[in-house]
Amino acid sequence: LNHMRLIFELRDLHFASPATVSRAGILYISTANQYKWYIESWVDERDGCSPEVKAILSQLFEKYVDKCLEYVRLNIISILPGQLPFNMVQSLCHLMAGLLRNKVLQPLLAQN
Repeated sequence: LNHMRLIFELRDLHFASPATVSRAGILYISTANQYKWYIESWVDERDGCSPEVKAILSQLFEKYVDKCLEYVRLNIISILPGQLPFNMVQSLCHLMAGLLRNKVLQPLLAQN
């Protein structure tokens, strides 16, 4: 049917055969830097933020995210199995968006 679409979302291609990949039109996107691209895109989309605030946000993400993800990986036992770094960063960005929308963080960022 022309009005229907089917999307396959896979965590990895470990069990996918070449036939599955070609028939489903699966794209492999490396997870190595996926969350960094998400952060970059998220910061760019902050329309209500000045360029200075965007620069500060980028610096803060760059300074703390990798260290925090490494700490979580080594020291925290998650109750959610398979929690990927991308999911944690995405949740952080949603929280930050709420704080920025309510103008909670902007004065603090402007002070830096």
